[in-house]
Amino acid sequence: MSTIPTQNSGEVYISDRILWGVLEEQICALEDNGCETPAEFIALFMLISGVNDAWRSAVFVGEMPYTAELDKKIKSFFEKWVEVAKQEPADDYKKYLAEGEKIIADWRAPSLTRAVGGRVATLNDAQAATYREIANSDCD
Repeated sequence: MSTIPTQNSGEVYISDRILWGVLEEQICALEDNGCETPAEFIALFMLISGVNDAWRSAVFVGEMPYTAELDKKIKSFFEKWVEVAKQEPADDYKKYLAEGEKIIADWRAPSLTRAVGGRVATLNDAQAATYREIANSDCD
């Protein structure tokens, strides 16, 4: 199973292997027999977009390292969705189809922010104790 993107805040919180597995199952089911309703199909697009956004944010702030494997997997989710959307003539999909095609066409690997202050910092116990001491001291 792939590494799972995590994010501490925002619209999408992906930290559960079950959710990641459900997304992979939905993509496989989409390839086999599509979605039952336009709403279900659009919801799947929104889930893929949310996972993509969460992953990109996590890489950007250093919560997780970039991996080419995960990059390919998330891009392939969009590609499979777009492929099926092109076969479905529903007007409901047009906005999302255009957005999906643009995401694929503009695809770039996310990168870690160059601004060190924007990164997630991981402190060991000694470093954290120093900061706690400063925070709890009287600043007279």
